[in-house]
Formats: sequence, structure tokens, C-alpha cells
Amino acid sequence: MRVLVTEVHTVLTMSLCRAFQELGVEVLLMGPGFEEADGGMPRVDRGLFRSPAGILDAWGVRNTTIAGPEILDEEIDLLLVTGHYVQRQMLRSVWPRLARNPRARLGFFCGNQMPHYRYDLAQNVLCADAFTEAALASRIPNFRTYYPWIFYDRFFDGGPSDEPVLGTYIHQFQRRYRRDFDLTRAIIDSVPGLRLDVVENQDSGQVAARMRASMATMHIKPEEGYGYSVIESLASGRPIVLPRKYVRDRTMARWLEEGRSALLFDSAGEAQAKLVRLLADAGQRHALQQASARLIRQRIDNAEQSRILQSFLEDLRPQPRPNLWNLCLDLRHNHRPDRMPRR
Repeated sequence: MRVLVTEVHTVLTMSLCRAFQELGVEVLLMGPGFEEADGGMPRVDRGLFRSPAGILDAWGVRNTTIAGPEILDEEIDLLLVTGHYVQRQMLRSVWPRLARNPRARLGFFCGNQMPHYRYDLAQNVLCADAFTEAALASRIPNFRTYYPWIFYDRFFDGGPSDEPVLGTYIHQFQRRYRRDFDLTRAIIDSVPGLRLDVVENQDSGQVAARMRASMATMHIKPEEGYGYSVIESLASGRPIVLPRKYVRDRTMARWLEEGRSALLFDSAGEAQAKLVRLLADAGQRHALQQASARLIRQRIDNAEQSRILQSFLEDLRPQPRPNLWNLCLDLRHNHRPDRMPRR
């Protein structure tokens, strides 16, 4: 089987490539040549293409090729759209060429809160978002709740840490989420002796090392579904400090448990009090760190997720040919999953 994956997030892309590798599936990624061929096709994360061979090798990915537009004339079994921001270009420029092959299938991956796919016409969906799962699991013919591959060998349990540092790993945190960044800074500054480590634009090896050099992670981000940095922090044995409202009814609630893998708060004052105790109480700190590493490995098992991915591939449904253009998002129309008409 050959899968063409849209690259919008390097960690997600590497996770999918690694999971497909376990199943013996060949992965193709769209190289820079697609930008000229398809009128400036957007790509959110261009880091992979600065040094593709080096990055693929660093992540242990051996089943993946970065291809040019000519690949669209070959047989592709699955086009996997991994971000709603590229679906228009995929469905306008890429899918019509792939669909000439009657074996070709169209699938979507959903990892964030309420992405704007045309779910009313989707046939194959991999989903790591609890909101979308609740709304659509019974409505889409081939729907699987799936958690992408976690690189536990890279984000290994760092053991107990007494460093008075909390890390934050949100991409463009200060620029995109200024209010949440300011709240994070204010909370950390209110705890004497505690420091904030803002980690951005680092490769995964550096991120993992910075995580292990901290005692916990502060993660204040409003629209988080799956939360890679949250999972990586837990895997490294670093509990998460975040607002309770950002966990409730979300996928993260399945592995963020108060007093076991997370310190949840409703106010800055509550966060301050919990961090003061965390800094002072080595016993509580070490127990949280150890429990975090154990819990995430119990909740997300790569072998189990590979079996789910295999069943998804075995049950791929054809895309109805009529009205394919309607799959493209009309920004004037609300396609929220909870407002989607029932079949």
C-alpha cells in the first residue's frame, strides 16, 4: 500500500510515517515541487523540507519518500489530509488526479478541537479529538479513534528532577496566545525560586533534553485536542500544570489526572499555591513525575494503536464521485461536527 500524506506538522507527520512503517506501508510526502505545480499549496510547517533526509533519519523513519508532482500519475492507495487548512488545495489539485485510479481512497486525520472538514461527505476519518469523536463516531462509515505513534525511545522517562524550572513548548506561544503567555509568566513569577523555560524552534532532541531538565510543564493553550508536547512531557516523566477548563471534555482528560499526572487550577492563585507545594515537597514532586511516565504508557500503547490503524486501512471506503467540489470548505457555512445533519 502507498499513502500520500499532507505535511502540516512535522511531529505529526513523523508519527504517522513511523506508524505506517510498522505496518509495512510506503509513505509519500509532497516535496517543494508541489508549490509551483499547484499554485502555492500552503504548508504550515516547512521545517521538514529544510533537511528532509536528516530529519527522516533522526526520527528513525525509513519508509518515506519526498516526491514531486509526478507522483500523482502513479498509483496511490490513500490520500491522507492531516489539516483542514490544506483540504481545499488537496481536493482541488491533488485528489482529482489520484481519483483516476479506482482503488484510490480519501481520508482525513483530526487532531484538534473542531477542525473545519466537510464531515458530512467524509468517508474515512482517523480521530484523536474527543469532541469530534463524540459528534461523529457513529456517522462516518470508517471512523477510528486513533492516537499517533509516540516516540517513547526519544522522550524517555528522565527520572526524578528537582530543577526549579517549568517548561512550556507551545509553538509561537507569545505571539499567538499573548494572554495565555502573560498568565503563564505571571504565575511562575509569583512563586519565589521558580523559573520558566520557554522552548520554541528546537529540534525534538533538544526539546526532550529541556523537558528532562525541568520538574514539570506549564501548558496553557485554549484549542488543544491531542497535545503532542503534553504527551511528550508525560512520557519524559514531567507532569502538566494547566487550567482545568482546558482539560474538561477533551482528549487530554484521558491521561491528565489531578494529583497523578497533572496539577489543574481554576485561578492564578490556585496555580500559585500548587506550585509552591510542588517546589517545596520533593516526595509529591517525585511521585507525580513517576506516575506521569507510567500513566501515559498505559493509556497510549503504540502496538494497540497500530492495530487500530491497520483496521482503518482494511476498511477504507470509496469516496462518492458526485459533488466532490462540495468537499471544499465554504467559509461562509458552518461545518461544525455538532451541527452536521444526520445521514
